[in-house]
Amino acid sequence: MTFDYFLDTIDANQKEIIEFMHNIFLSYPEVGHKMRYRIPFYDHKTWVCYLNPVKPDKVELCFLKGKELSNAQGLLDDRGRKMISGIILSDLKSIPIEEIHVLFAEAIMLGEM
Repeated sequence: MTFDYFLDTIDANQKEIIEFMHNIFLSYPEVGHKMRYRIPFYDHKTWVCYLNPVKPDKVELCFLKGKELSNAQGLLDDRGRKMISGIILSDLKSIPIEEIHVLFAEAIMLGEM
């Protein structure tokens, strides 16, 4: 499945959020993107995060080593998962962009260790 095909299969609000986050992640040098398990994953030496459409029209930004991140912002929720923690994104206006940049940069550094 291609990224464009994936976008055609999701809700309009989810598409808007995912395209926005996709562009942010790919603005980082050496960050790659690949469709895995039918959703977009982002990596830098190792898997960093993925964007998962969730019902009814939201997106969860999941960090694969989320439990190891500092979470100083208090945004991450593990929802009972052992390693992954995420943030539910409901619309573009409410996305905590600065905090996500901090978490994303921390996740990249964690992957380099």
